[in-house]
Amino acid sequence: MPQGYDYDERGFFARAGDEVRSWFGDEEAERRREEDMRLDERDYGDRYGNHRDSDYGSWRRSQIASLDRDYDEYRRENRSKFENEFSSWRTNRQTQRDSLNKVTEHMEVVGMDGSHVGTVDKVRGDRILLTKNDADAEGRHHSIPSSWLATVDTKVTLTKTADEAKKHWRDEENSSALFGYGDRTGDQNRDKTRTDGKDEGRTSLDRSFSGTY
Repeated sequence: MPQGYDYDERGFFARAGDEVRSWFGDEEAERRREEDMRLDERDYGDRYGNHRDSDYGSWRRSQIASLDRDYDEYRRENRSKFENEFSSWRTNRQTQRDSLNKVTEHMEVVGMDGSHVGTVDKVRGDRILLTKNDADAEGRHHSIPSSWLATVDTKVTLTKTADEAKKHWRDEENSSALFGYGDRTGDQNRDKTRTDGKDEGRTSLDRSFSGTY
């Protein structure tokens, strides 16, 4: 019996958790799952064995064996499918992160349809910030995630059309994350300027993107 195993304490979440863990090779979880099945069978037999004939018992065992066989086959197929899909996704995601390192200031960003999306201002974390002087930007900074990258050469090409990108890009002026993007250099001088009352009229956005256009 698995160490620390208590059949009476094996509720739904414990069983479901071990089921998932067993898919990924957790041998202890698999042993607990097998013990659950064995004791379930025994418990059922204790309750109903005296009320069923031998033919029923034989039929039931064959049905359970068939169910277990089909389930194990299903589990193997789907585990393999998950591993293959995850591996492919991870490779593609790493390629996108590597492409992000090639993105430079002033690069044009276009959709998969070749239409203009914006112009690179800078890269911050896992996102590309776009300048605010494009017509569709309406004087506001927007950003797009690196997961949208298709290729980066002389321009940045996305996996979305230009219209899709503009529909789903993030308006940084409305994002609380914006205030972590700003260059910290010279903060003391800016603080002093604001204290002297010479910085009136500037927005937090302008300060966060000091020197951008």
